[in-house]
Amino acid sequence: MFEFLENYEYNKKKVKELISMEKRLLNSPQQTDENNDSAIAEMFLNHALIEFRREVLRKEIDLSLQERNKEAFLQLSEELKKIS
Repeated sequence: MFEFLENYEYNKKKVKELISMEKRLLNSPQQTDENNDSAIAEMFLNHALIEFRREVLRKEIDLSLQERNKEAFLQLSEELKKIS
């Protein structure tokens, strides 16, 4: 339940950031619609890739805890901190 709420709040924040970026891009007169669409698509893809990587890291961290692998846990936790 708490994970759902944490993810909900995080995703809500990220959506607001994407909307803000989209507004800035749309207010930029030197860019064409095609450039705007490309920039927004790229931001969306980057966000999706980061979210996917976070989820993979969380699963790997859970596995390292189950296996009591302290070294892997510390390394994966550091990597998760860097992308969060």
